[in-house]
Amino acid sequence: MKVKIIIFLITYFLFFFNQNAFAQLEKLTLKKAIEHTLAENPVIKQMEAQLKAKQAEWKGLTGIHDPELILMKEGISNNTDPAFSEQRIGISQSVDFPLTSVYRVKKSKSEAASLQLQLEAAKRDAIYEVKLDYINLLYTISYKNLADEQKELANNLAEAVKTKAQAGAGNGMDQLKTEIQLSQAENDIEYAKRILHEARYNLFNTMGLDVEDQKYTIVFSDTLRTKDEKIAQHVALDYVDKDPYYEAILKETEAAGFGVKEAKSEYLPNLNFSLYTQDYGDGFGYTGFEVGVSIPLWFAFNQSSKIQQAKYKKEALEWRKKEVHLDMKLQFEHAWHNYSASRNNMMRFKETISSKSTELKNLTFEAYQLGEIDLLNLLNAQQIYLDTRKSYLTALRDYYLQIIKLEKYMNTEIVY
Repeated sequence: MKVKIIIFLITYFLFFFNQNAFAQLEKLTLKKAIEHTLAENPVIKQMEAQLKAKQAEWKGLTGIHDPELILMKEGISNNTDPAFSEQRIGISQSVDFPLTSVYRVKKSKSEAASLQLQLEAAKRDAIYEVKLDYINLLYTISYKNLADEQKELANNLAEAVKTKAQAGAGNGMDQLKTEIQLSQAENDIEYAKRILHEARYNLFNTMGLDVEDQKYTIVFSDTLRTKDEKIAQHVALDYVDKDPYYEAILKETEAAGFGVKEAKSEYLPNLNFSLYTQDYGDGFGYTGFEVGVSIPLWFAFNQSSKIQQAKYKKEALEWRKKEVHLDMKLQFEHAWHNYSASRNNMMRFKETISSKSTELKNLTFEAYQLGEIDLLNLLNAQQIYLDTRKSYLTALRDYYLQIIKLEKYMNTEIVY
Protein backbone atom coordinates (compact mmCIF):
# COMPACT_ATOMS: atom_id res chain seq x y z
CA MET A 1 0.00 0.00 0.00
CA LYS A 2 2.79 2.39 0.91
CA VAL A 3 4.53 1.58 -2.36
CA LYS A 4 1.39 2.51 -4.32
CA ILE A 5 1.10 5.81 -2.45
CA ILE A 6 4.74 6.65 -3.13
CA ILE A 7 4.35 5.82 -6.83
CA PHE A 8 1.21 7.97 -6.98
CA LEU A 9 2.95 10.93 -5.32
CA ILE A 10 5.96 10.67 -7.64
CA THR A 11 3.70 10.44 -10.70
CA TYR A 12 1.65 13.44 -9.50
CA PHE A 13 4.80 15.47 -8.81
CA LEU A 14 6.25 14.74 -12.24
CA PHE A 15 2.95 15.59 -13.93
CA PHE A 16 2.62 18.83 -11.94
CA PHE A 17 6.23 19.77 -12.68
CA ASN A 18 5.79 19.15 -16.41
CA GLN A 19 2.60 21.20 -16.44
CA ASN A 20 4.38 24.11 -14.75
CA ALA A 21 7.28 23.88 -17.15
CA PHE A 22 4.86 23.86 -20.07
CA ALA A 23 2.96 26.85 -18.65
CA GLN A 24 6.16 28.84 -18.52
CA LEU A 25 6.70 28.33 -22.24
CA GLU A 26 5.02 31.24 -23.95
CA LYS A 27 4.91 31.59 -27.71
CA LEU A 28 5.65 35.19 -28.64
CA THR A 29 4.08 35.69 -32.04
CA LEU A 30 4.67 38.75 -34.19
CA LYS A 31 1.13 39.92 -33.44
CA LYS A 32 1.72 39.70 -29.67
CA ALA A 33 5.03 41.53 -29.99
CA ILE A 34 3.35 44.38 -31.88
CA GLU A 35 0.46 44.61 -29.40
CA HIS A 36 2.86 44.75 -26.45
CA THR A 37 5.00 47.38 -28.16
CA LEU A 38 2.03 49.66 -28.86
CA ALA A 39 0.85 49.24 -25.26
CA GLU A 40 4.20 49.77 -23.53
CA ASN A 41 6.40 51.86 -25.86
CA PRO A 42 7.53 54.94 -23.85
CA VAL A 43 7.72 57.24 -26.89
CA ILE A 44 4.15 56.42 -27.92
CA LYS A 45 2.86 56.88 -24.37
CA GLN A 46 4.55 60.30 -24.13
CA MET A 47 3.02 61.38 -27.43
CA GLU A 48 -0.44 60.20 -26.34
CA ALA A 49 -0.18 62.33 -23.19
CA GLN A 50 1.01 65.35 -25.21
CA LEU A 51 -1.89 64.90 -27.63
CA LYS A 52 -4.44 64.79 -24.80
CA ALA A 53 -2.93 67.97 -23.34
CA LYS A 54 -3.11 69.73 -26.72
CA GLN A 55 -6.71 68.57 -27.30
CA ALA A 56 -7.71 70.09 -23.95
CA GLU A 57 -5.89 73.35 -24.68
CA TRP A 58 -8.49 75.09 -26.87
CA LYS A 59 -10.95 75.60 -23.97
CA GLY A 60 -8.45 77.96 -22.38
CA LEU A 61 -7.94 79.96 -25.59
CA THR A 62 -11.41 81.53 -25.92
CA GLY A 63 -10.08 84.94 -24.85
CA ILE A 64 -12.48 85.22 -21.91
CA HIS A 65 -10.33 86.30 -18.97
CA ASP A 66 -11.10 85.92 -15.26
CA PRO A 67 -13.49 88.60 -14.02
CA GLU A 68 -12.31 91.17 -11.49
CA LEU A 69 -14.31 92.09 -8.39
CA ILE A 70 -13.85 95.79 -7.64
CA LEU A 71 -14.36 97.69 -4.36
CA MET A 72 -13.76 101.43 -4.60
CA LYS A 73 -14.08 104.36 -2.21
CA GLU A 74 -13.22 107.96 -2.98
CA GLY A 75 -13.43 111.27 -1.20
CA ILE A 76 -12.48 109.64 2.10
CA SER A 77 -12.41 112.13 5.00
CA ASN A 78 -12.70 111.89 8.76
CA ASN A 79 -14.50 115.26 8.85
CA THR A 80 -17.59 114.19 6.95
CA ASP A 81 -20.43 111.83 7.59
CA PRO A 82 -20.33 109.47 5.89
CA ALA A 83 -16.54 109.43 5.67
CA PHE A 84 -16.52 109.19 1.86
CA SER A 85 -18.11 110.90 -1.06
CA GLU A 86 -18.68 107.69 -3.07
CA GLN A 87 -18.14 103.98 -2.72
CA ARG A 88 -18.61 101.42 -5.43
CA ILE A 89 -18.84 97.64 -5.75
CA GLY A 90 -18.56 96.22 -9.25
CA ILE A 91 -17.40 93.47 -11.49
CA SER A 92 -15.19 93.85 -14.56
CA GLN A 93 -14.86 91.42 -17.46
CA SER A 94 -12.29 91.67 -20.26
CA VAL A 95 -12.36 89.65 -23.50
CA ASP A 96 -10.13 89.47 -26.54
CA PHE A 97 -11.60 90.55 -29.84
CA PRO A 98 -13.70 87.52 -30.95
CA LEU A 99 -11.89 87.09 -34.28
CA THR A 100 -8.58 86.75 -32.45
CA SER A 101 -10.01 83.99 -30.28
CA VAL A 102 -11.43 82.18 -33.32
CA TYR A 103 -8.05 82.05 -35.06
CA ARG A 104 -6.29 81.07 -31.83
CA VAL A 105 -8.65 78.12 -31.29
CA LYS A 106 -8.33 77.04 -34.95
CA LYS A 107 -4.57 77.16 -34.63
CA SER A 108 -4.66 74.95 -31.52
CA LYS A 109 -6.98 72.42 -33.16
CA SER A 110 -4.76 72.22 -36.25
CA GLU A 111 -1.75 71.64 -33.99
CA ALA A 112 -3.71 68.86 -32.23
CA ALA A 113 -4.50 67.30 -35.61
CA SER A 114 -0.80 67.46 -36.46
CA LEU A 115 0.10 65.71 -33.18
CA GLN A 116 -2.52 63.05 -33.90
CA LEU A 117 -0.89 62.33 -37.26
CA GLN A 118 2.56 62.35 -35.66
CA LEU A 119 1.28 59.77 -33.17
CA GLU A 120 0.06 57.60 -36.05
CA ALA A 121 3.48 57.92 -37.67
CA ALA A 122 5.18 57.01 -34.37
CA LYS A 123 3.00 53.90 -34.03
CA ARG A 124 3.82 52.97 -37.60
CA ASP A 125 7.54 53.39 -36.90
CA ALA A 126 7.26 51.31 -33.71
CA ILE A 127 5.57 48.51 -35.65
CA TYR A 128 8.35 48.71 -38.24
CA GLU A 129 11.03 48.50 -35.54
CA VAL A 130 9.48 45.51 -33.78
CA LYS A 131 9.00 43.69 -37.10
CA LEU A 132 12.60 44.49 -37.99
CA ASP A 133 13.83 42.99 -34.72
CA TYR A 134 11.49 40.01 -34.99
CA ILE A 135 12.65 39.18 -38.51
CA ASN A 136 16.29 39.52 -37.47
CA LEU A 137 15.58 37.18 -34.57
CA LEU A 138 13.99 34.58 -36.86
CA TYR A 139 17.04 34.90 -39.11
CA THR A 140 19.41 34.20 -36.22
CA ILE A 141 17.31 31.17 -35.17
CA SER A 142 17.53 29.78 -38.71
CA TYR A 143 21.25 30.60 -38.77
CA LYS A 144 21.69 28.67 -35.52
CA ASN A 145 19.80 25.69 -37.01
CA LEU A 146 22.04 25.85 -40.08
CA ALA A 147 25.13 25.88 -37.83
CA ASP A 148 23.79 22.76 -36.10
CA GLU A 149 23.28 21.15 -39.51
CA GLN A 150 26.82 22.13 -40.47
CA LYS A 151 28.12 20.35 -37.37
CA GLU A 152 26.03 17.30 -38.19
CA LEU A 153 27.50 17.25 -41.72
CA ALA A 154 30.99 17.55 -40.24
CA ASN A 155 30.27 14.63 -37.86
CA ASN A 156 28.90 12.51 -40.70
CA LEU A 157 31.93 13.33 -42.79
CA ALA A 158 34.28 12.42 -39.95
CA GLU A 159 32.50 9.07 -39.56
CA ALA A 160 32.73 8.43 -43.32
CA VAL A 161 36.47 9.20 -43.35
CA LYS A 162 36.98 7.00 -40.29
CA THR A 163 35.13 4.15 -41.98
CA LYS A 164 37.23 4.46 -45.11
CA ALA A 165 40.41 4.63 -43.05
CA GLN A 166 39.46 1.42 -41.27
CA ALA A 167 38.93 -0.15 -44.69
CA GLY A 168 42.40 0.99 -45.68
CA ALA A 169 41.16 3.57 -48.20
CA GLY A 170 41.78 6.76 -46.21
CA ASN A 171 44.76 8.73 -44.98
CA GLY A 172 45.78 10.98 -42.11
CA MET A 173 45.38 14.12 -44.19
CA ASP A 174 41.67 13.41 -44.73
CA GLN A 175 41.15 12.92 -41.00
CA LEU A 176 42.93 16.21 -40.30
CA LYS A 177 40.64 18.02 -42.75
CA THR A 178 37.53 16.61 -41.08
CA GLU A 179 38.80 17.67 -37.65
CA ILE A 180 39.27 21.19 -38.97
CA GLN A 181 35.75 21.12 -40.44
CA LEU A 182 34.31 19.97 -37.11
CA SER A 183 36.12 22.71 -35.15
CA GLN A 184 34.94 25.33 -37.62
CA ALA A 185 31.37 24.07 -37.23
CA GLU A 186 31.63 24.39 -33.43
CA ASN A 187 32.92 27.96 -33.81
CA ASP A 188 30.00 28.78 -36.10
CA ILE A 189 27.58 27.42 -33.49
CA GLU A 190 29.08 29.69 -30.81
CA TYR A 191 28.79 32.68 -33.14
CA ALA A 192 25.18 31.74 -33.96
CA LYS A 193 24.34 31.55 -30.24
CA ARG A 194 25.82 34.99 -29.64
CA ILE A 195 23.91 36.76 -32.39
CA LEU A 196 20.75 34.88 -31.36
CA HIS A 197 20.95 36.26 -27.82
CA GLU A 198 21.64 39.76 -29.12
CA ALA A 199 18.60 39.55 -31.40
CA ARG A 200 16.37 38.34 -28.53
CA TYR A 201 17.28 41.22 -26.26
CA ASN A 202 17.01 43.78 -29.06
CA LEU A 203 13.42 42.63 -29.59
CA PHE A 204 12.64 42.69 -25.87
CA ASN A 205 14.06 46.20 -25.60
CA THR A 206 12.01 47.49 -28.54
CA MET A 207 8.88 45.93 -27.03
CA GLY A 208 9.54 47.60 -23.70
CA LEU A 209 9.35 44.17 -22.06
CA ASP A 210 10.06 44.27 -18.31
CA VAL A 211 13.35 42.69 -17.25
CA GLU A 212 11.66 40.02 -15.12
CA ASP A 213 9.58 38.94 -18.15
CA GLN A 214 12.58 38.44 -20.45
CA LYS A 215 12.71 34.68 -19.94
CA TYR A 216 14.62 32.01 -21.83
CA THR A 217 11.42 29.96 -21.96
CA ILE A 218 9.90 32.36 -24.49
CA VAL A 219 9.63 30.74 -27.91
CA PHE A 220 9.01 32.48 -31.21
CA SER A 221 6.75 31.71 -34.14
CA ASP A 222 8.47 31.36 -37.50
CA THR A 223 5.29 31.28 -39.57
CA LEU A 224 5.54 34.75 -41.07
CA ARG A 225 3.33 35.29 -44.07
CA THR A 226 3.10 38.01 -46.70
CA LYS A 227 0.60 39.08 -49.26
CA ASP A 228 2.35 37.37 -52.13
CA GLU A 229 1.20 39.51 -55.02
CA LYS A 230 3.91 41.76 -56.37
CA ILE A 231 3.46 45.42 -55.47
CA ALA A 232 3.49 47.72 -58.49
CA GLN A 233 5.69 50.81 -58.31
CA HIS A 234 2.91 53.27 -59.17
CA VAL A 235 0.73 51.80 -56.40
CA ALA A 236 3.48 52.34 -53.82
CA LEU A 237 4.15 55.91 -54.97
CA ASP A 238 0.47 56.79 -54.61
CA TYR A 239 1.02 56.70 -50.85
CA VAL A 240 3.59 59.52 -50.77
CA ASP A 241 0.99 62.23 -50.16
CA LYS A 242 -0.89 60.00 -47.70
CA ASP A 243 2.04 59.48 -45.36
CA PRO A 244 0.99 60.54 -41.82
CA TYR A 245 4.27 62.33 -41.21
CA TYR A 246 3.78 64.41 -44.36
CA GLU A 247 0.13 65.04 -43.48
CA ALA A 248 1.27 66.17 -40.01
CA ILE A 249 3.51 68.80 -41.65
CA LEU A 250 0.51 69.98 -43.70
CA LYS A 251 -1.55 70.41 -40.54
CA GLU A 252 1.33 72.18 -38.81
CA THR A 253 1.60 74.55 -41.78
CA GLU A 254 -2.15 75.14 -41.60
CA ALA A 255 -1.80 75.97 -37.90
CA ALA A 256 0.97 78.45 -38.74
CA GLY A 257 -1.41 80.11 -41.23
CA PHE A 258 -3.96 80.59 -38.46
CA GLY A 259 -1.12 81.93 -36.31
CA VAL A 260 -0.50 84.70 -38.88
CA LYS A 261 -4.19 85.59 -38.92
CA GLU A 262 -4.28 85.58 -35.12
CA ALA A 263 -1.31 87.96 -34.99
CA LYS A 264 -2.92 90.32 -37.52
CA SER A 265 -6.24 90.28 -35.66
CA GLU A 266 -4.49 91.69 -32.59
CA TYR A 267 -4.67 95.08 -34.27
CA LEU A 268 -8.37 94.88 -33.43
CA PRO A 269 -9.27 96.17 -29.94
CA ASN A 270 -9.75 93.95 -26.93
CA LEU A 271 -12.92 94.73 -24.98
CA ASN A 272 -13.59 95.41 -21.31
CA PHE A 273 -16.99 95.59 -19.60
CA SER A 274 -17.69 96.79 -16.04
CA LEU A 275 -20.95 96.83 -14.09
CA TYR A 276 -21.19 98.36 -10.62
CA THR A 277 -23.46 99.80 -7.92
CA GLN A 278 -22.76 103.19 -6.36
CA ASP A 279 -23.29 104.63 -2.89
CA TYR A 280 -23.10 108.43 -2.43
CA GLY A 281 -23.81 108.25 1.27
CA ASP A 282 -27.38 107.11 1.33
CA GLY A 283 -27.00 103.48 0.22
CA PHE A 284 -26.27 101.65 -2.98
CA GLY A 285 -29.10 103.18 -4.90
CA TYR A 286 -27.32 103.84 -8.16
CA THR A 287 -25.83 101.64 -10.87
CA GLY A 288 -23.34 102.28 -13.64
CA PHE A 289 -21.37 100.55 -16.36
CA GLU A 290 -18.20 101.07 -18.35
CA VAL A 291 -17.10 99.83 -21.77
CA GLY A 292 -13.43 100.05 -22.73
CA VAL A 293 -11.40 99.13 -25.80
CA SER A 294 -7.65 98.67 -26.16
CA ILE A 295 -5.73 100.91 -28.54
CA PRO A 296 -2.76 99.27 -30.35
CA LEU A 297 -0.66 102.38 -29.83
CA TRP A 298 2.62 100.45 -29.62
CA PHE A 299 1.94 98.30 -32.69
CA ALA A 300 5.48 98.85 -34.00
CA PHE A 301 6.82 96.89 -31.01
CA ASN A 302 3.99 94.50 -30.20
CA GLN A 303 1.62 93.47 -33.01
CA SER A 304 4.07 94.11 -35.85
CA SER A 305 6.73 91.92 -34.22
CA LYS A 306 4.26 89.07 -33.62
CA ILE A 307 3.08 89.22 -37.23
CA GLN A 308 6.63 89.00 -38.56
CA GLN A 309 7.43 86.04 -36.30
CA ALA A 310 4.26 84.22 -37.38
CA LYS A 311 4.97 84.85 -41.08
CA TYR A 312 8.54 83.56 -40.85
CA LYS A 313 7.40 80.49 -38.92
CA LYS A 314 4.88 79.72 -41.67
CA GLU A 315 7.53 80.31 -44.35
CA ALA A 316 9.91 77.90 -42.63
CA LEU A 317 7.19 75.26 -42.47
CA GLU A 318 6.40 75.72 -46.17
CA TRP A 319 10.03 74.92 -46.98
CA ARG A 320 9.95 72.06 -44.47
CA LYS A 321 6.88 70.68 -46.24
CA LYS A 322 8.73 70.70 -49.56
CA GLU A 323 11.79 69.05 -47.99
CA VAL A 324 9.69 66.29 -46.44
CA HIS A 325 7.77 65.67 -49.67
CA LEU A 326 10.98 65.31 -51.68
CA ASP A 327 12.53 63.07 -49.05
CA MET A 328 9.42 60.88 -48.90
CA LYS A 329 9.47 60.50 -52.68
CA LEU A 330 13.14 59.44 -52.50
CA GLN A 331 12.52 56.98 -49.66
CA PHE A 332 9.56 55.45 -51.49
CA GLU A 333 11.62 55.00 -54.66
CA HIS A 334 14.49 53.35 -52.78
CA ALA A 335 12.13 51.15 -50.79
CA TRP A 336 10.30 49.90 -53.86
CA HIS A 337 13.45 49.19 -55.93
CA ASN A 338 15.11 47.43 -52.99
CA TYR A 339 11.95 45.40 -52.42
CA SER A 340 11.78 44.42 -56.10
CA ALA A 341 15.45 43.36 -56.23
CA SER A 342 15.31 41.41 -52.96
CA ARG A 343 12.13 39.65 -54.07
CA ASN A 344 13.78 38.53 -57.31
CA ASN A 345 16.83 37.24 -55.40
CA MET A 346 14.70 35.38 -52.89
CA MET A 347 12.54 33.75 -55.59
CA ARG A 348 15.64 32.69 -57.55
CA PHE A 349 17.13 31.02 -54.47
CA LYS A 350 13.82 29.41 -53.56
CA GLU A 351 12.98 28.05 -57.01
CA THR A 352 16.40 27.00 -58.34
CA ILE A 353 19.59 27.44 -56.37
CA SER A 354 18.49 25.98 -53.02
CA SER A 355 17.10 22.71 -54.40
CA LYS A 356 20.04 22.14 -56.74
CA SER A 357 22.64 22.73 -54.02
CA THR A 358 20.84 20.22 -51.77
CA GLU A 359 20.83 17.68 -54.57
CA LEU A 360 24.55 18.29 -55.17
CA LYS A 361 25.33 17.74 -51.48
CA ASN A 362 23.46 14.42 -51.35
CA LEU A 363 24.92 13.09 -54.61
CA THR A 364 28.53 13.95 -53.72
CA PHE A 365 28.24 12.35 -50.27
CA GLU A 366 26.99 9.12 -51.86
CA ALA A 367 29.74 9.32 -54.48
CA TYR A 368 32.39 9.75 -51.76
CA GLN A 369 31.13 6.73 -49.84
CA LEU A 370 31.31 4.72 -53.06
CA GLY A 371 34.84 5.96 -53.72
CA GLU A 372 33.87 7.80 -56.91
CA ILE A 373 35.20 11.19 -55.74
CA ASP A 374 37.83 12.29 -53.27
CA LEU A 375 37.37 14.24 -50.03
CA LEU A 376 38.24 17.59 -51.62
CA ASN A 377 35.31 17.37 -54.05
CA LEU A 378 33.00 16.38 -51.22
CA LEU A 379 34.15 19.29 -49.06
CA ASN A 380 33.65 21.68 -51.97
CA ALA A 381 30.12 20.38 -52.54
CA GLN A 382 29.23 20.68 -48.85
CA GLN A 383 30.66 24.18 -48.72
CA ILE A 384 28.59 25.16 -51.76
CA TYR A 385 25.51 23.77 -50.01
CA LEU A 386 26.21 25.62 -46.76
CA ASP A 387 27.07 28.87 -48.53
CA THR A 388 23.90 28.57 -50.59
CA ARG A 389 21.77 28.01 -47.49
CA LYS A 390 23.36 31.01 -45.79
CA SER A 391 22.84 33.12 -48.89
CA TYR A 392 19.23 32.01 -49.07
CA LEU A 393 18.67 32.95 -45.42
CA THR A 394 20.25 36.34 -46.06
CA ALA A 395 18.13 36.85 -49.19
CA LEU A 396 14.97 35.85 -47.33
CA ARG A 397 15.80 38.19 -44.44
CA ASP A 398 16.56 41.06 -46.85
CA TYR A 399 13.28 40.43 -48.65
CA TYR A 400 11.33 40.69 -45.40
CA LEU A 401 13.28 43.75 -44.26
CA GLN A 402 12.65 45.55 -47.54
CA ILE A 403 9.00 44.61 -47.63
CA ILE A 404 8.35 45.87 -44.09
CA LYS A 405 10.08 49.13 -45.02
CA LEU A 406 7.74 49.43 -48.00
CA GLU A 407 4.90 48.43 -45.71
CA LYS A 408 5.79 51.29 -43.37
CA TYR A 409 5.74 53.88 -46.13
CA MET A 410 2.50 52.50 -47.60
CA ASN A 411 0.98 52.45 -44.09
CA THR A 412 -0.64 49.08 -44.78
CA GLU A 413 -0.12 45.54 -43.47
CA ILE A 414 1.81 43.23 -45.78
CA VAL A 415 3.82 41.04 -43.37
CA TYR A 416 1.76 39.33 -40.68
